[in-house]
Amino acid sequence: MDSLLVNRKFDKKSFIETSQVHWEIKTSKNLKQIKRFLMVALIILASGIITGVLGSGYAPFLIFIGTIALVVVAARIMSMRHVKKRYNKEVKEKIEELGKEERTYTFEFSDNSVKYHDKETDLELKWPAFKGYSIYKNHIVLVLKNSSTSFYVFGKEGAIDIEYEKILEFAKFKLPCIKIK
Repeated sequence: MDSLLVNRKFDKKSFIETSQVHWEIKTSKNLKQIKRFLMVALIILASGIITGVLGSGYAPFLIFIGTIALVVVAARIMSMRHVKKRYNKEVKEKIEELGKEERTYTFEFSDNSVKYHDKETDLELKWPAFKGYSIYKNHIVLVLKNSSTSFYVFGKEGAIDIEYEKILEFAKFKLPCIKIK
């Protein structure tokens, strides 16, 4: 395959969109755990209430455990909201930092590797460094091996983005398709 050179200038809108995709992917596992734990807490609480109506001696214990589980769920939700606020603040600070100067960055896709270059960074990753690729909300996600939180996201700039299609072509040719959990 011919190599692909992607030159882009910093764009606030696409940076925010990409940051949102990063957040959703990184926190999807935690959200699923919270939902499951909430269901268990509600089942325990409902069991306590039902057994209390039936006159069982275990009802206060089950209600107590269910209430404690709901408090834990509420604490985890509050914690995630706090972390998201901090993440959004960091994104805004990064936007201000990057917006002050005309920052450009370059990705080069070749048969051997993916190279990234900007004013401060030069990075080359061989294709075996990636676990696979996935499509998430019209974004190509290249997932690195040995890490569930390290990945690169490439979004469509317009309705028909030729660079997006070529990046997807490279990903399909070089990497297995995986499901983001």
